Amino acid sequence: MVFFSELERLVSSDFKVKESFLYLGVPVFHLEENQDFEDGIRRIRDKLKSENLIPILRREAGQIVLRIHGGLPPSTTGPRRKWLDKLPIILFIATIISVTYSGYGHSMGYLSMLKLLGRLKSDEQVFLITFISLYTISVMCVVGLHELGHLISSRKHKTKASLPFFIPGPPPFGSFGAVIRQEAPILNKKELFDLGLAGPISGFVVSLIISFLGLPLSALVNPEELAFITSTIETTSISVPVSWLVMDSLFFNGQFFLTRSPDSGLFINPVAFAAWAGLFITFLNIFPIGQLDGGHVSYALFGPKYHRYISYGAALVMALIGFWPMALLSILTLRAGSPVMLDTITELDTKRKLASLIMPIMLVLSFSLF
Repeated sequence: MVFFSELERLVSSDFKVKESFLYLGVPVFHLEENQDFEDGIRRIRDKLKSENLIPILRREAGQIVLRIHGGLPPSTTGPRRKWLDKLPIILFIATIISVTYSGYGHSMGYLSMLKLLGRLKSDEQVFLITFISLYTISVMCVVGLHELGHLISSRKHKTKASLPFFIPGPPPFGSFGAVIRQEAPILNKKELFDLGLAGPISGFVVSLIISFLGLPLSALVNPEELAFITSTIETTSISVPVSWLVMDSLFFNGQFFLTRSPDSGLFINPVAFAAWAGLFITFLNIFPIGQLDGGHVSYALFGPKYHRYISYGAALVMALIGFWPMALLSILTLRAGSPVMLDTITELDTKRKLASLIMPIMLVLSFSLF
């Protein structure tokens, strides 16, 4: 138990205090302007962690107000908590199984196409094992490194977060992605910005790397071969991400998309499809809507009022380009309310504002041309 006099000494060691009092049992401190609120609130947060107390810094009626609230009851170590601790591992294994199943379907389709063209140069079993494994590793890397970016950002800022909860899913991807659970409030807008940006950058970069490795393994077919394949087996067309056109121009002399005959085709292998899925997920996730990663960056940049307006506008754009179910789900996340931050006084620095330009660049490069 911490007495009010102790809290007064603790707060006074980091801030210039104008007045302090108890209001309905909650310690309240009115602070002077023009102080280093960011470092001060971080130090107080760290000092109060062991006492399960949470400092909340707000501007109210023209005053800087710091309140010290009691935290949530400590987590128990009962059967339910132990089961929850095991859940990330259980879901990770389940996702590997579902992704492997999807990889089997993609690999069988690609194998059938190569056999029709007489281009299969290895044993069928070896081919299937190789491409199923590569697809599974690629998808798990895209999803896992995205969440690892969030986790590293949380650990860097000393904000407690859970291990990733992978979400198994049906074909064609085999996964609905993954989430991490923030187990402590975010400190300020800077931390929220870093958390929102870290995941998409990680997922985008690994998707580009897998694209670079997967595209050369894909099969270019001439018009006669294309007509034969499409009349023999069922095929599915996918759109081409802008980043693939840029990559084709820079590294592959335009052979895949830019210089080939309009009547020819490219059958992408399972590895390239995993990269396409990663870019597709990145594209949707960085829209500045609600609780999406792009929404977190938008909130940190523009604040709660404009974040809501931007969310509705971005959701409309998402719906108009054909992703209305995702747009609807994203808007529903606005009902979850604003991100919980200890300090809403500290604003973003210039470095982060400049870094935010990465988001529209990734959005364009991840966009698939129809």
